[in-house]
Amino acid sequence: MTSPAPRYTPDAYADEAILDPHPHYRRMRELGPVVWLPRQRAHAVVHHAACKEVLLADDTFRSVPSGAWRSTPWPTG
Repeated sequence: MTSPAPRYTPDAYADEAILDPHPHYRRMRELGPVVWLPRQRAHAVVHHAACKEVLLADDTFRSVPSGAWRSTPWPTG
């Protein structure tokens, strides 16, 4: 997949990044509100306003098609 979002190529999930993520967060925010993480093949939404917009529009922004991640219905009771 290609994305028009700026690419962030350092490994944001490397051990040193997990222990001290703030330099990665800062560099991602400098690139824009949304960045493409090619190692994870995923977008990262890194600006507060963009995060809020995405979280409030869950009918528009999904990581998978509706229901595709679960092949059986949720248990009841």
